Amino acid sequence: MATFKVVAYYSKRDGSANIKIRILHHDAQRRVATGLHALPGDVTPNGRIKSASLQRQCDALLHRCLALANESSPRLAAMSIDELAERVRATITGDSAFRLDFLGYIREIAGKMNRGTGSLYITAANALCRFIKRDTLDVSEVTGKLLRDFMEFLRTEPSQRGSNRRGVGEALPKGGRAVSLYMARLRAAYNRASLEFNEPEHGVLCIPPSPFERIHIDAPAPPRKRALAPAIMQRILDLPPFDDRDAQLARDCFVLSFALAGMNAADMLTARAPEEGVVTYERQKTRTRRQDRAEMRLRIEKYIAPLMEQYADQAGKRLFCLYRRFRNRETFVRVLNKGLREVAAAVGVEHLTFYAARHTWATIAATSRESGGAGIDMYTVHCGLNHVDSRMKITEVYVVRDWRPVWDANRAVLDLFDWTEIELRALL
Repeated sequence: MATFKVVAYYSKRDGSANIKIRILHHDAQRRVATGLHALPGDVTPNGRIKSASLQRQCDALLHRCLALANESSPRLAAMSIDELAERVRATITGDSAFRLDFLGYIREIAGKMNRGTGSLYITAANALCRFIKRDTLDVSEVTGKLLRDFMEFLRTEPSQRGSNRRGVGEALPKGGRAVSLYMARLRAAYNRASLEFNEPEHGVLCIPPSPFERIHIDAPAPPRKRALAPAIMQRILDLPPFDDRDAQLARDCFVLSFALAGMNAADMLTARAPEEGVVTYERQKTRTRRQDRAEMRLRIEKYIAPLMEQYADQAGKRLFCLYRRFRNRETFVRVLNKGLREVAAAVGVEHLTFYAARHTWATIAATSRESGGAGIDMYTVHCGLNHVDSRMKITEVYVVRDWRPVWDANRAVLDLFDWTEIELRALL
């Protein structure tokens, strides 16, 4: 907690003293000038103020500092000593206009989110930093014009991702989807700040009305379909072993993800060890945003038993031993994407992402039997992907979920493929 104290600093020349507020916060201290001065004799040698009128002025300043601390209490713990000192200075000098570093606020809230979601906010904040060419931006500077200019900047700025480069020194510009996603994160952060600092019922409007309401953001084009044709999926199942370790890992994890109804890479690192042939996990992407913590239960089918055994965590803590090699999702995904480039070349596709396993499972599950799919109804596919149906959100609170339809749907999808190569490899 921050503490404030009036301190007198003597002048060696005339014996007068400058009155300052000393702030202690996070084991650091700063001194803020008050503009008050003590005449010789107004302060004792040990710093006690003898002048009654000067003491009253100092007490009033301390009262304003404490009031400021109380007003800022929701964010005080996260506030730096320098930010607090600046607010005290503004309070003392009368320049008490509300200040909030919008970029700093984005980074603050991102740190409280799960790693994947938070990184999206950080990426948007970093792009805004590149545009304004500085690291701070007061919330009052977030105007419609700034946002429109920023959107134009995003449309023309070369991609910051090396994998998007055509060649050395030449990079693809961002697409419209990037513009939409970046702006959505900034708008969400702005709305969150408005909710946190504004109190319209008391006439307190620290954050100006949202400038995002006055600009048009084009809806992003639908993402390119990433589902593989069943014949391509079969080729992946039939692939012989790779000499490259990363390619083999990528191929095996892709198959495991597909056979586990599109389990994400992050969940493959964190899922607990199975019990009685059923794996239970909370989907990392959405668990903090859902009442049920995005719980998923899936039966492990016989087809992937050899692969499950190969990557099992011998310590019995988690579903796979992958967490011993990869400390975080980012490193794991980077290795997967590298290996999948070789897998894509081996099966004759131009581009292959890990998420394609999830898209492929869902597409094959929902495709009719007459067209070569499993013919699963869309609601069961929706449950298998662990999505939330807004129309049934209230009902699902009262109902104990029966996972068997999802298990049967997954089995129906896997039954469409020949798993001989997976089974033969277990015998080698």
